[in-house]
Amino acid sequence: MATVLVVDDHPVNRDLLVTLLGYRGHTVLEACDGAEALRIVQMRRLDLVITDLVMPVMDGYEFVRELRADRHLALTKVIFYTANYLRDEVLPMAAALGVHHIVSKPADPELLLATVDEALAAVAPAPESAPPDMVHREHLRAVSAKLTDKVRELEAVEDSLKESEARFRSLTESSPIGIFSLDGAGQVTYSNPRLQEICGQAGLNAAGTTWIDVLHPDDRVLAELTAATQARTPYHERVRIIQPAGELRWAEVQATPVLDDVNNTIVGTVQDITAEMAAERQLS
Repeated sequence: MATVLVVDDHPVNRDLLVTLLGYRGHTVLEACDGAEALRIVQMRRLDLVITDLVMPVMDGYEFVRELRADRHLALTKVIFYTANYLRDEVLPMAAALGVHHIVSKPADPELLLATVDEALAAVAPAPESAPPDMVHREHLRAVSAKLTDKVRELEAVEDSLKESEARFRSLTESSPIGIFSLDGAGQVTYSNPRLQEICGQAGLNAAGTTWIDVLHPDDRVLAELTAATQARTPYHERVRIIQPAGELRWAEVQATPVLDDVNNTIVGTVQDITAEMAAERQLS
């Protein structure tokens, strides 16, 4: 069995390779970038390195160039494990660096294992002679292609988030039930038009007043809501709202903490139940 080093800045990708290679009985080492991988190669005798290309600190190209420049490490066998769309850019660089096996992500496990077997059985690599400037240009082209794709990916995510936010706002703005959100300090960060209507105050947020401020003095819920936010427990209570004109309204408040490891926030609803409360009093 062989000793294999897996180099990738994404733990999930490393875990997949570690599992597959471990299943075959190989000893697997891990590194999160080329610099860490180089230190491991200098300390351990390896049979094979499987490396990603675009990584922080030191990318896959620079890592393999360092290997080939060291006469003690120059014959190290390497597999490039990279995104499928970079394959055409990778081929000339791989050949120049003596890397004759390239696996595209995502890879079929059987193909990946077969490539590992083939690489281990192959003779030691012999890098092709390539002018340094040409190698450098190909390196920059590959990195540029990766970065361009990443920018497009981020732009697509941003567009999707904007679309989702617009859809959410459309739903909340037209909701027949009041909707609100609180931050970790219990401050109201959002209330929809229906909640402002229940409170009898259009433009409630713009005026610097929140719906909590118009509750009956005996029904202040901020402390309980803040406690629920911090404890991440649901909240449910009936409260009285005093509108500016003096009309008393009953409302049912329900709130749920948002499961977020970064911020303690809570979202909830306020439903006008004045008519229901009146009906209950008539029956009692």
